[in-house]
Amino acid sequence: MTALLEPKIMTQIAFLEMEHDGLFEFVNGEIVEKNMGAISMEIGNVILFILRTYCYEHKLGRVMMEQFFQCYSDDPERVRRPDVAFISKGKLPGDKLPEGAISVVPDLVVEVVSPYDKQYKVDEKVKEYLDAGVRIVWVVSPPGQYVRIYRNGRPTTELSIADTITGEDVIAGFSCKVSEFFATI
Repeated sequence: MTALLEPKIMTQIAFLEMEHDGLFEFVNGEIVEKNMGAISMEIGNVILFILRTYCYEHKLGRVMMEQFFQCYSDDPERVRRPDVAFISKGKLPGDKLPEGAISVVPDLVVEVVSPYDKQYKVDEKVKEYLDAGVRIVWVVSPPGQYVRIYRNGRPTTELSIADTITGEDVIAGFSCKVSEFFATI
């Protein structure tokens, strides 16, 4: 059981240096806990596997889960942890991961909605990612078994389990049935 956290004001450096025994982000000077449900975590793992397998086979870049990103020019202190993120090959300095938080904007971010997420908080994250320069954000809904796709300056798209999702111009040649994301639940 996770204890309720009181909002704690601190610096981003102190946040990154502290030991984390759970999933946290750092927003507006406060530690924000990410409460993931079992199904949400499972779907995140499946998406990680699908994307990582494809991207590594085609040498397109790095796919990671729950990595710290500190890439917000409007708020350098903000640290987010997308459920899954993709960074194109050649974007990281020397194509190497840093020791700490990643300061490069990911090309694709996936957020899997948890039963504990509030819609307005998910919307805030999507806006933050797009404002930072993330090219595509996938918001995956386990209960509805759909994916909403967000891109700057373009209408939101919603795909059902009968549809095929692609990497568009971000992950060249990638496609799979949306139903694959939900296959293990």
